Amino acid sequence: MKKKIGNFGKFDDIGYFAVGNEELKNQPKAGKFTNCPNCKKKHKVQYGKDTKTGEIDTIVGFVNCSSNGKAYLVAINQILI
Repeated sequence: MKKKIGNFGKFDDIGYFAVGNEELKNQPKAGKFTNCPNCKKKHKVQYGKDTKTGEIDTIVGFVNCSSNGKAYLVAINQILI
């Protein structure tokens, strides 16, 4: 039997990504552009907005791949992953 958690649906359907502080300490900082994991071309690193303040929130950085239209996670706290 699958557990239901809040309004998110079944527990097995929730994806997650975990990174420890020690895993990122030697990684380079994210610049304004980085290579896309999919097409390997340089794309602009984008960040979301804080839902309360509307300011840019740099916790999660991503690129939008122009070859397939998908977004790829590339940075956490402005550090490349």
